Amino acid sequence: MTHPAIIANEGPPFSGLDDALGADVHDTRNPSDVLRAVIQFANSEVTPHWWTRAREAQAGLWLVTNDDGETEAVDHDVARAVAEHQIEMERAFAAEVLDRAVEGAGPLVRRLRAARQAGLRIRVRMEPSIQFTSGGGLRLRWNLTGPTGDSRGWALFAGALLAEQANNDKTELGRCRLESCRRFFLVERRGVGAPQTKYCCEEHRLEAHSLGAADRQRRSRAARKDRARQPRRAR
Repeated sequence: MTHPAIIANEGPPFSGLDDALGADVHDTRNPSDVLRAVIQFANSEVTPHWWTRAREAQAGLWLVTNDDGETEAVDHDVARAVAEHQIEMERAFAAEVLDRAVEGAGPLVRRLRAARQAGLRIRVRMEPSIQFTSGGGLRLRWNLTGPTGDSRGWALFAGALLAEQANNDKTELGRCRLESCRRFFLVERRGVGAPQTKYCCEEHRLEAHSLGAADRQRRSRAARKDRARQPRRAR
């Protein structure tokens, strides 16, 4: 079942990232906006605006589309459960695509190919926007719109961007290894040396190393106790 829509206020089939994912991108100007938005969505930092509007509407009956493409009016509580389940499934899908990107371009491309074979398509529209500058120049930007009711097309588009920009099978995406975080993040390349790809920030790197050291100490103490309990051989 797809997400429920208020019967009296059904949204357009295509809209911006803020409506489909809830990302803080009200005017999508370039593909990198899509990538940042999908990361926010997978990290559970945002909620789709169509769902926020639906909750605020307080409608008694909602229109829900089933797997056969038929629509039916259902109770608010039923529609709410359907919508929340749908959003969590879409978050999991986005996270899966991004996880493959973290592993490398090879796993990511295989995942994108499998999605296409399963009938999933990247349904994103790009429309040119021309702006004339005060200095007599011209700036060409792109307005991107995509499906409101299914964010998977946006996730696949973000995956395609990461795969196309990969260098030596490495993408520009990381996932924090601190267990209490696990956020996706774009790798920042600053100055000389290898960029940080394992942790989203320096604080989490230090925390993870501290936890690792404490865990190693616990295992070492436990091993010493086990050895102390073992009976000694008679000489």
